Amino acid sequence: MLKLDQWLILLILVASFRWVQASEHAIILQYHHVSDKTPKVTSISPKQFSWHLDYLEQQKFTVWPLSQITQYLKQGKPLPDKCIAITFDDAYRSIYTTAFPLLKKRNWPFTLFLNTNAVGKGRNSLSWHEIREMNHSVAEIANHSSTHAHLIQYQKNESFKQWQERVTSDIQTAQKTIDQQLSNGKTMPPRLFAYPYGEYSLALTQIISQLGYSAVGQQSGPATFTTPQSMLPRFPMGGIYTSKSQLIEKLKTFPLPLIKMAIVEPQLKLATGQEYDRPILQLKFKPEHWNKNLTQQLQCYVSGQSKAVIRWDNQTAYIQAKKPLKAGRSRYNCTAPVTTTNNGKAQQGFYWYSQLWIKRKNNGQWYQE
Repeated sequence: MLKLDQWLILLILVASFRWVQASEHAIILQYHHVSDKTPKVTSISPKQFSWHLDYLEQQKFTVWPLSQITQYLKQGKPLPDKCIAITFDDAYRSIYTTAFPLLKKRNWPFTLFLNTNAVGKGRNSLSWHEIREMNHSVAEIANHSSTHAHLIQYQKNESFKQWQERVTSDIQTAQKTIDQQLSNGKTMPPRLFAYPYGEYSLALTQIISQLGYSAVGQQSGPATFTTPQSMLPRFPMGGIYTSKSQLIEKLKTFPLPLIKMAIVEPQLKLATGQEYDRPILQLKFKPEHWNKNLTQQLQCYVSGQSKAVIRWDNQTAYIQAKKPLKAGRSRYNCTAPVTTTNNGKAQQGFYWYSQLWIKRKNNGQWYQE
């Protein structure tokens, strides 16, 4: 029989180690082109895409519409084990010619985020006839703005109010077009939005929330109950991120055990000093997860750089780039190994968290895409 001091040690060990519940989160995958003849950075080959789907099927992943996942996350309802959503951005025709038949064959839902002005413009663009066919089958059609502009950017001499009105009109114009094309003018769910280029600011997320949308970016990581509905993460699956190992790694990710998600302004202000050039990300971990192993194993990487500096103050990590961020979009990607169970078997995965940063040039001008 265990003595009192042995029971205390056992309780401490149990409190510091917890099997992660897969039902608390979902993985959202993002694709663009499914083709060998389009820009590699946003493309996956048909062969590789087919392998992705085969792997998901073999490993018995549950594929849900993104709208259903966002509803469950909002309500705090448990999700199925190994739950994912498949999403596509932009009005590219390879989605219809290549991806759609493979998904339809499996009866797997997917979400297509449309920038509506591009529909029917050129042979590589989708037509509304093709979009309707997919929508009547396994696709849900969602909003990607009408213009696919850099929505966070102000136009010359534009006031904040004018910016709000222009961006709101851009989003509502796209939704009106989608509703009219798919439902003869009736309001159609879902109310989902994808930020063009994955760019958002807190002011833009406020517009999205006021309009009643759940929104996805391009910062990576799993989506969980505590993730704000206006900034849900996705794993981009284009270019160098299409390999088998990349897919498997992303599917084994779990949200960092944070007390609360860090909601910070990703759009850095024009200023001097290290907090502008090297912003600090503050992450506070749940007490039952914070231990010596976590402080040693947490690693954060900076876009275009190496590891970030991590300073710990009890259960709070302060993360900062070693060098100034370049103009454009950057991310801090933080990971740590974690053990999970599947059918009673221990498996290795990763905690994962990504923070977007957006920086203008030092002269105040916006970077070119």
